[in-house]
Amino acid sequence: MGLAEGHDLLIDIGGVSVTVEAGSVKDGPGSVDGQDLFGLLFAPRTVEAVLPAGVLQHFAVTIDPKTASLTLAPSGASRSRGVPVPVRTNPTTGITVVDAQVGDQRIPLVLDVGAPYTWLRGRTVAGWLLQHPEWRRADGAVGRANLAMADLALERAGTIIRLPGIDVGGLMFRDVGALGTGPLGGAIGDAALGEIFWDTWQVDAGEPVTGWLGNNVLDTVRLTLDYAAGTSFWERLGSDDPGDLDGVGLTLVRRDAGYAIAAVATRDGYPLVSGVEVGDRLLQVDGYPLDGLAPDAVRAKLSARPGERRRLQLDRAGTSVTVATEGTRF
Repeated sequence: MGLAEGHDLLIDIGGVSVTVEAGSVKDGPGSVDGQDLFGLLFAPRTVEAVLPAGVLQHFAVTIDPKTASLTLAPSGASRSRGVPVPVRTNPTTGITVVDAQVGDQRIPLVLDVGAPYTWLRGRTVAGWLLQHPEWRRADGAVGRANLAMADLALERAGTIIRLPGIDVGGLMFRDVGALGTGPLGGAIGDAALGEIFWDTWQVDAGEPVTGWLGNNVLDTVRLTLDYAAGTSFWERLGSDDPGDLDGVGLTLVRRDAGYAIAAVATRDGYPLVSGVEVGDRLLQVDGYPLDGLAPDAVRAKLSARPGERRRLQLDRAGTSVTVATEGTRF
């Protein structure tokens, strides 16, 4: 873009002037396997830059998924709608943490409107499952919980759970799905792989966190973050959806412009999809080609009610394979 090093970046968002201080503008994340990382993350939308919470924290920010709008206002400029809930923000990064309640346990969660689904520490999830094994739905990330599609062990060996309720400031979200990042057991040195991920990731949060609250919850609220006041406001827009992961039980990984099978989800040790092998390239669902589609569109194709049929066309080392399967309740 020809930005002059050492000079502030002045930009305009909907008529609001925003200043990004010199030194805060970084080069893009580059490419992975020859593919532009912005393209991988945001396709089919064209994204040239990411405006982080570290910049937005100078405002009271309202995110309304119902109207697909982002509103910037001065802190305390107007009375915000919804239930007020205290939050903590790392002033260096703008990452915001809220305290939630699961049963009698307080858990600090990052508010992550960029995450399609809620992810939690495997250690925390493993502890819950000792007391509540009925919360377990499957092993292996499926649907929106398979958000990275980057062949991560966190997803392949993760555990899908459904919490009876998460209380945020007295606002109760019920039947909340989450991925406990795996493997839940097994150690690398003195820490499980999932713990290494969170211990590294939470540095930008500025405090220990149990995970992040993703859009399976945040899509149901109009959320205002008044950073300067240390307060968030939550207004319910929609109901909770216990069927938000129902579909074909596969964990996918992106391969070039297409998708491959990273894992087949299991329940009680049994695979939920028969006839599919890890490494198969998934070409079509019900005759619809997947190459070039964005991850959200692919997840939608694999979505299905329990018992609803889906026909998968796969390539296995050059051999065409057709698999008929059904949606699973998660």
